[in-house]
Amino acid sequence: MKKFYLWVMLIVCFLTACSNDALSVSGKVVGTQMDGEQVVSFLLEQDDGTQIYLQLNEDTVILSPFDEATAEQFQAGTFTDVMVWAEYASSQEGANTVTFMHFNRYLTDETVTLEGGMTLNVWRDVGSAIYALPNGVELLFEEEPYGPESSYVIGQESFDNLTPEAQTQVLAFYDQQGILYDLDAALELAYTNYLEQADSFSLHRVGQNTSPVASNETVLYLLTTVNIPIDGNYFYEHQFCTAFDRNTGAVIPTEALFTCQLEDIIPTLAEIAGIDNPVLVEEMTKAFMPEYLVFFPTNLIMTFPAGTLPSQPHSYGWGFDYDADLATIVQPWAIPNDGIEGN
Repeated sequence: MKKFYLWVMLIVCFLTACSNDALSVSGKVVGTQMDGEQVVSFLLEQDDGTQIYLQLNEDTVILSPFDEATAEQFQAGTFTDVMVWAEYASSQEGANTVTFMHFNRYLTDETVTLEGGMTLNVWRDVGSAIYALPNGVELLFEEEPYGPESSYVIGQESFDNLTPEAQTQVLAFYDQQGILYDLDAALELAYTNYLEQADSFSLHRVGQNTSPVASNETVLYLLTTVNIPIDGNYFYEHQFCTAFDRNTGAVIPTEALFTCQLEDIIPTLAEIAGIDNPVLVEEMTKAFMPEYLVFFPTNLIMTFPAGTLPSQPHSYGWGFDYDADLATIVQPWAIPNDGIEGN
């Protein structure tokens, strides 16, 4: 992540020095022209299908954040399957000479074959993968999962505040947990929707990240957010909270955070919330998973993802302040600092 920030800063610094009169363009390299062992020009196809011919010279600066697709490889003509952003100057004679160019994506040698036999190409961006049909249509954007060591939330303690031993334990937990979404299912859904929607199809997105959400002197709460596509415009957001002993990095079981038994948590919270529908309370009690309780700084959120409660067509949840009612079932040492200060 720090390497990525440095890369962004490098680009910003370079662009600041560029001329305000320069032109810019982005797109996919679809052809190159060699002079001996060097690429001297290339054809760039933009998103709208228009093409522009761009030239390189000894002053052209080319930057790439990828080890698998370098500027040297491009200049030598050995790897040109890239999408780029370029700044160029246009002469009176019509020549478009690139002054600066950086790679946005590159085509990997990875492929994914769907159940019906369709093979998808895989493009890589910084921190993401894009799955595309052979005709270039992009089906799914996957934000590569990142953990708490790469996440910083304003106003919250960071993963860096833990001891090295605790950090090791926390990372081991998330390594074992792995990805919580089904990539194959997301790809199949995207392709099915593409076949049904044709020209109205929109790129699907999937991803997962984990970041600090609340803490006190004893506990660090980490929240994993998983986005699962419905179509190109909508997705399910599932959130899962895990409590860690900030001194050792050991997982604190949800039942240890409460003064009541695990099976009594939902009926008690339903009573506090005033839910008087016995069918709904029974459904919640049966479907309950400890991760559905999220300890935010100033309130406790209970959320059931869509599809977990038969009587509810969408996700369903309640929020609870850290007040006297909640204090009857939550251990005092489990309440985040902001929750304590607010009461």
